[in-house]
Amino acid sequence: MFRLKLTVLYFFTIVLVVSIMWVILDMNRDSYEKEKVFPSLKAAAESYRVLSEQRIAGLKSYVGNLLDSDLPTYMEILKDQRDEIREMSNRTRQAFPLARRQKMDPQKVLDFVEKEAKKSLDLFEKDIATNIKKQYRVEGGYAKYMRDIFASCMAEKEAWPVCYFKMTYVPLARIIFPEQKKELGDSFPELFILVDPDGTTTRLLFDNLDSSVDKLRTKDLFQAATGYRNHIKENFHQTAPVLDQLRTSFEPMISSYLTLQGNRLFVVVASRIEDAEGDFLGAVLVGFELDKGRATRDTFSVLGVRPVLEQCSKRADGDEETAQASDTLCEYELARQAEGITFLHRDNNAQTLLAGTTLDESRAGELSQYIRKTAIHPGMLTEDMLALAVPFPVDFSSEGEVCEALLSVDLERALAMFTTIKAILLVAGIIVFLIGLILIQVLLRAFTRPFEQIDAGIHEIIGGNFEYSFPFDFSDGLPRSMAQSLTIMKAVLLGLPLPEDQELEDTWAEPLRVAGETSLDGESTGITTGEIEEISSAEVKESKPEYYRRLFKEYLEAKGNIGEDVSKITYIGFVEKVARIEKSLKDKFEVELVLFRVVEKENQVVLVPIKVLD
Repeated sequence: MFRLKLTVLYFFTIVLVVSIMWVILDMNRDSYEKEKVFPSLKAAAESYRVLSEQRIAGLKSYVGNLLDSDLPTYMEILKDQRDEIREMSNRTRQAFPLARRQKMDPQKVLDFVEKEAKKSLDLFEKDIATNIKKQYRVEGGYAKYMRDIFASCMAEKEAWPVCYFKMTYVPLARIIFPEQKKELGDSFPELFILVDPDGTTTRLLFDNLDSSVDKLRTKDLFQAATGYRNHIKENFHQTAPVLDQLRTSFEPMISSYLTLQGNRLFVVVASRIEDAEGDFLGAVLVGFELDKGRATRDTFSVLGVRPVLEQCSKRADGDEETAQASDTLCEYELARQAEGITFLHRDNNAQTLLAGTTLDESRAGELSQYIRKTAIHPGMLTEDMLALAVPFPVDFSSEGEVCEALLSVDLERALAMFTTIKAILLVAGIIVFLIGLILIQVLLRAFTRPFEQIDAGIHEIIGGNFEYSFPFDFSDGLPRSMAQSLTIMKAVLLGLPLPEDQELEDTWAEPLRVAGETSLDGESTGITTGEIEEISSAEVKESKPEYYRRLFKEYLEAKGNIGEDVSKITYIGFVEKVARIEKSLKDKFEVELVLFRVVEKENQVVLVPIKVLD
């Protein structure tokens, strides 16, 4: 029963200690979240706001650079030639019907254009030679090169869209884009859209422009022109409401959002293109996409990443298999990243688009579900996620439209160290409990074994085995003293000599001398004390052990005072002899208790008996 109680007490002690430490960890976790995680997220949100402003400012700077190029000049020339292009197209269709044109040599159509539109072509060549500042190096001269291109597009069935494409594609792909790419580097925009003078139709739409510049420069112009229809988007102003705003605003550049096919979200800057008199020549939109790639790069630069992810900012070089393996590893490591960025767009119909995110699929789904139920606001907190919304600082958005970068922290991963410590604490608590339980059992076994032996000895004597001797070889003092006391008790009750006495007979055979009595060996002491002293039991203040220790100490001191050797006198032997004399005197005096006091008399040490009366 004692072991069970001790085990239960020990168990609850361990549980109490672990619970207290658990509560302390929870308090520190909450404190860490408030003092470290949230302030760090707020600082990152402010940094991202500044970064977004710089990016939009970079787009506006790029557009300004673009408007300082020759592009407005080409578009002005196109505008001046627009009526001539359409008129020439009609004349060509009349002279060469479609059925006839398919069977004849294209050079005949081109010769017809050269003859009929010679005045316009000469004027065009002169304008190119006079007004264009930077020209593409080509055999025969750039003006002549552009004149031939202009003549070829006028010979097309749909002359205006083809001419618009060729007359803008050539300077952009051959001159403007390469120079800007060299100057801007990583700041080069991802999206480039050119809108014709009606302000509603796209005539050039280059997606992933940064990676396409080299291809645009080397691609054959006439092969590229066969896909001119891919660039035409009628009523594009409905997709990009910023174009209508641009036509009525006094601002030359306006930043906004744009969603293209496939729910691809862009931050764009739209700018009017004007001639020297301020006439509207068209518009240009440049922008960057809010996709997973940008979310990943922004996470790396603003929120910081785990060390293992630092190498993931650089794609693997080499064969495709190596690159795919690198991407897979980066995807896995990125999914374990606590901090992340998610691009959210909510249109004026309250439809929410998750454009790009670094969160894993489960977390992104959880966030998406949460946003569908609640409005996007500056600070959001789901059960396992803390997030701050950073609006993109654009100049224009439709009523009810919101586009934000949501900087989030996965609390489970950000506070993983506390979860780990808790797990370690729990395991350590179990291990400590088990080890302690084993030690308790071992120590209890070692502590109780002597008492079990003593208890077995008592039962031996109770069973009639009076020859049994209690062992004295215990390391602990308490069972050793108990065994000695039981041995004395047995000897006193049975009148048997102690084993120690048998061993000490050769070392201390001297009898105790008691006044007026005979010694234990039967010889008379020859010492009398007169009347026997009497005291009442109320005057006895000592316990038996205290009395025996005091009497033994006084006896040794008295022996020493008369110069006798006391090194052979043992406490057990002394008490055993006194106990025997006490027993004989109690029978003689017919009392329950007899005490002694030590007296030095006639150069001898004697014990003077005292009767204790009830």
